[in-house]
Amino acid sequence: VRDISLTNRSLPQVSPPIAGGPFQPTLAEAVQHWVDGRLRATGASGQAIVIIRDIELTSRPIPTAEGMSSWFKRQQGSRYLGRIAVEIDAHGSPGFAIASAEAHRAVSLPENPTEDEEQEAYDQLLEGLMADLNRNLERSIDRHMQDFLVNAPALPQAAPAPSMMPSAP
Repeated sequence: VRDISLTNRSLPQVSPPIAGGPFQPTLAEAVQHWVDGRLRATGASGQAIVIIRDIELTSRPIPTAEGMSSWFKRQQGSRYLGRIAVEIDAHGSPGFAIASAEAHRAVSLPENPTEDEEQEAYDQLLEGLMADLNRNLERSIDRHMQDFLVNAPALPQAAPAPSMMPSAP
């Protein structure tokens, strides 16, 4: 395709967002970074639209044990839940193709987490979500968008510097 664009069509989040947020980068920014790093427009015509269908990031409490034993240990008190659903619609001279994928992740946090613990949990959630989304999108693209894929040629290996060349016997 000649052009690749990103649009966010996710509905506003109905669940309360994570209390420690907003974290950076946002899930939508992470998808944009994925698009910029993984997709290239190399065609003379056509367009691909990467559509964020759903993004959700919430925090849910985890029931903790009560009683004297709970006084002496820090329990897991909440869980960050993340979900991303993405679709790629491409149309051009090969025709039309759609690839879609989603990813879900959860990360737990201790009771009364510090800001650093919240950020670390978010980073872990984001990294896992994007790794899963990448793997799932690659699989879907390979399965449904073969006519739109162009494999980059291998770069020729540079000749060694003259000082690295073996001397003639």
